[in-house]
Amino acid sequence: MKIFEYVKGARIKGAGIIDLPLVTNQGRNFTYRQESVNGEFVVPYATSGNTYPVQATGPYRIENTSTTFEVQESAVLNGTTIN
Repeated sequence: MKIFEYVKGARIKGAGIIDLPLVTNQGRNFTYRQESVNGEFVVPYATSGNTYPVQATGPYRIENTSTTFEVQESAVLNGTTIN
């Protein structure tokens, strides 16, 4: 069973698909992916400052580009826009 907490999510301007490599507290690796809506991604995972069992192992990356983003836990909780 997995339990998720509702968060506002950090907002990242961009188009396409964004991904983030993650690792669980059981050592399982997976990739979170999301397609943009109206030129924006609303992302639920921080890349730093996160004290939860699921941890990012790298930055968010817009697929097929070299564009990456670091996201603080406070940005995820407060709905902050990342430029």
